[in-house]
Amino acid sequence: MPITAADPDKDPAALKITTERLILRRVLPEDRAELALALNDWQVVEWLSRVPFPYTLNDADDWIAIAARDALLGTMTALSVVARDDNRLIGSVGLIYNSDVEAELGYWLRRDCWGRGLGREMVAAMVDYGFENMGLTGQIATARPDNQRSIQLLEAVGFRPIGERVYIRPPLDGALSGPHWYLTRQDWHQKHETKHG
Repeated sequence: MPITAADPDKDPAALKITTERLILRRVLPEDRAELALALNDWQVVEWLSRVPFPYTLNDADDWIAIAARDALLGTMTALSVVARDDNRLIGSVGLIYNSDVEAELGYWLRRDCWGRGLGREMVAAMVDYGFENMGLTGQIATARPDNQRSIQLLEAVGFRPIGERVYIRPPLDGALSGPHWYLTRQDWHQKHETKHG
């Protein structure tokens, strides 16, 4: 998976990850309208912990500003995901750094892109980036127990359920705890060795 960046420490906007069908790149102001359109879909947002609904252009502006600020602070890597064939924004994926060695994975995908393996492709690319480029030793993720698509995606990439835990960032619904999944660097490495043999 090619990763390009002029110097991500000096120019965080330069980060770009290319997969077979996707480009993962920094969130940009020109994503505003497509973010608002994609996230103004309850069937997408209902599964997300901290996204308001309805989702407005002002919400998109707020997200763009947060993503840019946190990239400069080094507390989060948030990437827009665009399809290589038509350059359409189809989702987002990111890592929020809990420490120098652990991050929380988050992601969403437009509903018209579900069921085509694109979610797995973008999540796998972000997980690889976290271990290969950020030196993480572990990544954590959450999913609602009734979100079978997300649970299957996490487990396909190598995450293992670790049970009910207190949320680091509680969702908007007020829940204080929920199921969590974890992927260690060692498990990720073993999965890669098996896959690439």
